[in-house]
Amino acid sequence: MMLLALVAVIPAAAQDDAFPVTIEHKFGSTTIPEAPERVVSIGYTDQDALFALGVAPIAVRYWYGDAPNAIFPWAADEAGEAMPEVLEMPYGNLNYEAILALQPDLIIAVGAGITQEEFDLLSEIAPTVAQSPDYIDFGMPWQETTRMIGAAVGKTAEAEALIERVEGLFAEAREQNPAYEGQTLALAYNYGEDRTYGFYSSQDSRARFFTDLGFVVPQELEAIAGEQFYADLSTERIDLLDQDLLVFLGLQFAQGGREAIETDPLLSQLNAIREERVVYIPAEYDDALQFSTVLSLEYALEGILPELQAVAGSSETASAQAAIECEAGFRAFDHEFLATDPLCVPEDPQRIVIADFAALDLMYTLDIAPVGVWNLLLNGWYANMVPELLPSLEAYVGDAADIGAIPLNVEAILAADPDLILVNSLLVPDDAAYEQLSAIAPTVVKNETNVDDWREYIRFYGEALNVAEETEALLADYEARLQALIADSNGAFDGQTASLIQVNDPATIYLNFPNYRGWVPLRDVGFVGSEAQLALMNQDDGDNTPNIPLSNEEVALLDTDYVILMNAAFAAEDSTANQELYEAYQTDPLWSALPAVQNGRFYLVDLAWQANGLISGHAVIDDMYRLFLNMEPTTPNPYLEQSEATETP
Repeated sequence: MMLLALVAVIPAAAQDDAFPVTIEHKFGSTTIPEAPERVVSIGYTDQDALFALGVAPIAVRYWYGDAPNAIFPWAADEAGEAMPEVLEMPYGNLNYEAILALQPDLIIAVGAGITQEEFDLLSEIAPTVAQSPDYIDFGMPWQETTRMIGAAVGKTAEAEALIERVEGLFAEAREQNPAYEGQTLALAYNYGEDRTYGFYSSQDSRARFFTDLGFVVPQELEAIAGEQFYADLSTERIDLLDQDLLVFLGLQFAQGGREAIETDPLLSQLNAIREERVVYIPAEYDDALQFSTVLSLEYALEGILPELQAVAGSSETASAQAAIECEAGFRAFDHEFLATDPLCVPEDPQRIVIADFAALDLMYTLDIAPVGVWNLLLNGWYANMVPELLPSLEAYVGDAADIGAIPLNVEAILAADPDLILVNSLLVPDDAAYEQLSAIAPTVVKNETNVDDWREYIRFYGEALNVAEETEALLADYEARLQALIADSNGAFDGQTASLIQVNDPATIYLNFPNYRGWVPLRDVGFVGSEAQLALMNQDDGDNTPNIPLSNEEVALLDTDYVILMNAAFAAEDSTANQELYEAYQTDPLWSALPAVQNGRFYLVDLAWQANGLISGHAVIDDMYRLFLNMEPTTPNPYLEQSEATETP
């Protein structure tokens, strides 16, 4: 893709700012009495803004690489003949003697992450400008960095012109690639002999490159990073990298490079890897992204945009989708089953047929009544998930047509006269089945996998129903209860191992792997899979298996801090049989030897733990309070009447 050549117009006769100037920053303010002539740049990337503003620093700080005088290709033209001294000063080890010897009249430390003590010592040498107090260390956006440095050297007008030019390039890129808007992003790195994985938050300049293009860093990653611009991930939480787009940068620093990442069996479980929604940033553009300055970003755009377009959609694809014209009352929706074939769906659907738990969950919550319902939503599954809700759910479904189970009853769907059909891909095995449903009404298909987070299912249907804003509000309420649980647990679950199992017949136990959707709430509050279970999961050989049967001899695999038995599916209508089976396990010699059984951490739970939506999500939070913390929830379940929070006897 060719970016339009946006030329910044800087008045030839522009006057420098009048001195003295005072710069407000993290440690107070600094007054610069006159236009500086000997500028030392100790921020790792601050020299780029200086060069762009026509100020050649007499010294710069070495970060990494072998660029001559720490001047990378994107800054070569602006640096011209400049030959700044390169100061070798690792983070936290400033060489004050070397800086003093340079006799600077201004020290730029915006991107240095200095402390109050370091600022005080530097200020004894020369006026020193640190970063803004409005951002975490190393978290200032490139625009603010450029403005602050521009003001410090008396060139505010030039700084604004530079910012306007680069922001124009990003605006054009967004316009040409609208498909990026709202896609979730994991910007990942890998380092060390143990091949540690981590990610950058939206507070990081590298992540802002992608958010400026429309991508978003999901809240679950932001919460982990907290006040930092990055966070490492434990092996058990690699699933958090499974976003719409997975980007690996810093491969030049990674142990084993790209090859090691591509052959990592744990990463192979991610949908983003399986579906080739991953971008590996080439080394030369990785440097530009690492700097993310007013000079390097244009260079990065030119090299990285083609990589993104190859994976996340090109401007041509987006333009073709945008060109779809829908008649009045309809809008274009790009669903997941036929990714290259968006369809027109009603803006305000009134007669909806649903064949998916997540769709029922969201519609029930928003009181959107269906005209046809999948048989498996009516035959007791939901009753066994949250039994207390059965009367309400039955009243909600009311006179909706029973559209069958597997296969769907097409005649019943036709008779229901829907204007929208919501269905998961397990019920649409091929193009012919899809075309048959589409001949009745616009049909939105959700890709059914066992590793996806149910929250993404809910968001998908929220978009399909044109209630995205209401959906996000519901998810925010759930997240608030989840955070309350985490706070009330006081770290009790952090690093605890768990086993999630279910029984489909009296003789067969199924172990659900830590990549199974039912594990989502466990991971959210700090639980991890055992090493033995993770090793077993990684022997998947690409089958994406969510669970495996265990023989009696393999019960030892449940050697974890907690063991959670989901209500036996074979006895879904008979709670007595479930209870008897649960009690039998506790007295069985193989089971009674398990630490969880011995320590009273073996629990029987409802099928809400299959984690299909908001209803089950809130029910699982209630279970964790009552079973794991031995107390009533401190925040109410919006679906159930809550008694006063009291401890369970």
